[in-house]
Amino acid sequence: MPSIVSAVVAVGAFGLTLREKRAATRAAVDAADSSYQARAAAAAERNAEALTRLADASDRRTAKPYRPPWKIEHVTGSTYALRNTGDDTEDNVMITGRSVRGAPVSASEVHAGSSLSFLAIRAWGIDREIVVRWNHGSLGEQPLWRDELPFKE
Repeated sequence: MPSIVSAVVAVGAFGLTLREKRAATRAAVDAADSSYQARAAAAAERNAEALTRLADASDRRTAKPYRPPWKIEHVTGSTYALRNTGDDTEDNVMITGRSVRGAPVSASEVHAGSSLSFLAIRAWGIDREIVVRWNHGSLGEQPLWRDELPFKE
């Protein structure tokens, strides 16, 4: 009889050990699955960030560089026009130069396709350089553009 009791106790102990082993295995699988999901989520986030950086770099390479939109035209006599040949309205436009009369000439806005008139003298011995400063929305600083008065036609 002691051997039957011993056998029953051994079978019971084996069953408990087996149950504990299964529970430990399940916990290890759950932990590994959770760890895998966390690593997969982190990898997906890194991929998304890399794609965003790549798209931003591509946009910078394909974007046209900003070019000053100005053209100086002779109107009549001593009157000239600074024409905005660009697609955007330019703000706080200021024209200076030794030949510009009443300098500085300024306007709060010069719309695309429109112009700002100014008087200037084009004569022997007078510097013909015109300097234009303005604010452009996408630039962080105030651009500077230089050109010479055109010949009178």
